[in-house]
Amino acid sequence: MEVREKTAPAAPATTEGRGGNAVARRAYQLWLERGCPDGSPEEDWYRAERELGIEAKPVEQANRAAAEPEAQAEAVGSAI
Repeated sequence: MEVREKTAPAAPATTEGRGGNAVARRAYQLWLERGCPDGSPEEDWYRAERELGIEAKPVEQANRAAAEPEAQAEAVGSAI
């Protein structure tokens, strides 16, 4: 029987130079509190950002905004 050690998930590439260490520490605490589950590291990371009042990078905001027209176009295309 193979025994695997739980390792902390890698943090999403956000908030570099803008409180990233504080976010990483809080995200790790949240992950531990959730019982160290596999997958979804961004859930803890983004929650830590919100708790610490740190905004996502403008690039991420632009990516989200860019995704919205695509979703709208798909909805329009499926209605035709």
